[in-house]
Amino acid sequence: MFFHKAVMPEEVLKYLAVVPGGVYVDCTLGEGGHSELLLKNFDIKLLIGFEQDKDILEIAKKRLNKYKNTVFINDNFFNLSKILKDMDIFGKVNGILMDLGLSMYHYKESKKGFSFERDEYLDMSFGNNNDITAYDIINYYSEKELSRIIWTLGEERWARRIARNIVENRKQKKIETTLELKNIVEKSIPRKFWKRGLSPATKTFQSLRIAVNNELTNLEQTLPDVIYSLAKKGRAVVLSYHSLEDRIVKNIFRLYDRGIDEEGNEHTDKKGIVKVLTKKPVVAGESEIRKNRSARSAKLRAVEKL
Repeated sequence: MFFHKAVMPEEVLKYLAVVPGGVYVDCTLGEGGHSELLLKNFDIKLLIGFEQDKDILEIAKKRLNKYKNTVFINDNFFNLSKILKDMDIFGKVNGILMDLGLSMYHYKESKKGFSFERDEYLDMSFGNNNDITAYDIINYYSEKELSRIIWTLGEERWARRIARNIVENRKQKKIETTLELKNIVEKSIPRKFWKRGLSPATKTFQSLRIAVNNELTNLEQTLPDVIYSLAKKGRAVVLSYHSLEDRIVKNIFRLYDRGIDEEGNEHTDKKGIVKVLTKKPVVAGESEIRKNRSARSAKLRAVEKL
């Protein structure tokens, strides 16, 4: 059974503009939904799928086992350039996809504490060899550092109060599970500020997941490698799901198009390397959102190598 539906499949295929006999990289293979779209509908030479969670990788392998032109990499996309250079295809890739959303497998089956709908150990690591877990952050980081993480990575206005209450609670006993943490967060935020249809713990859990997996730094450092991995007229498509990710994608794509960074500084060495194909992020239509709630916050941006 595959829990995760590919988000914005038509839009992804449109902006990838798949060419016959091309080489494609799925930086976030997950359960293989987007990759199956490529393999099923196009005669491509090779598809390379990166997935750092070995359990999810096995699901994808079973889903795609009838296709022979596939290579599976159990690694973080942070190592994209090294691996493509080892394969002698760096700068020769026709299309690269990054879907930065969390796989439904993580929520439903991984038992790693991504969901606060069930009581699980506070892990939250995508891979199998992470240096830290959410448990480590919650129980050993200072109140100041906790507040910083929850504020900057979760954009949570109640970050200081949440951090203070976490520290007070862990003095009595270690905070080990998702429901323990959820209860602390809920008690930290006045009920009149709870948003309808959204758990008050959502932003705190998001911030911990991002911190554990170093998501934003990995994205920021890998996007230039994605661009340089492309062949001429090759395309990169990125699906992001919250403002922090989308801001990074927008700024780096603009930097390698117009040569202007986030502060307005010019970088002539980066100007004109790609052309931005999406002046504004592309979002899912209402019909897709009704069928697939994962698409409701998705934003797609794309570039073409010049």
